[in-house]
Amino acid sequence: MKLIVGLGNPGKEYINTRHNVGFMVLDKLAQIKNFSFKKSLIFNSYIARKKSFLQEVILLKPLIWMNNSGRCVQKVVKRYDLLITRDLLVVYDDLDLELGKMRFRIEGSSAGHKGMVSIIKSLNTDKICRLRIGIGRPKDKSKDLSEYVLSNFTSEEREVLNRVFIKAVACCWDWTEKPLDFIMRNYN
Repeated sequence: MKLIVGLGNPGKEYINTRHNVGFMVLDKLAQIKNFSFKKSLIFNSYIARKKSFLQEVILLKPLIWMNNSGRCVQKVVKRYDLLITRDLLVVYDDLDLELGKMRFRIEGSSAGHKGMVSIIKSLNTDKICRLRIGIGRPKDKSKDLSEYVLSNFTSEEREVLNRVFIKAVACCWDWTEKPLDFIMRNYN
């Protein structure tokens, strides 16, 4: 069983914001691979499950603030007895990557991302596969970063994102079926 977690914030006002890139990637994955999300009160998340050719895949979008998303992830990992280093992938936004870039890693620090801080703390390890999607930094250096990550993408930025989402979906799906060295070689 494989668990792919997309990070974002719940609520209609956040749907198209930069900080919800993880949710957007999972929505695109669900659309392409025919998953259907259902609200889970047990996991306080939207969850979708489907058997792939090799195994079952779970998509998870926590319905609590990103800063606390580790609690939802920990519940699912524990419930399905998943091996964190092998069975968990987290997808989220990254200010330090240029818009349209993505980077796959198998471990590392949170780099200050509050959602990853919560997950690392809840699971007591930083050996977690992650796919970071670049949102870039604001051109106006005086702009508040929290205001920036909670802002919507422009139409031009959405075009760039749509292209990276296709690549991100392929990476996520390949992660469920192929070895990590394949993912590192082909998506970084």
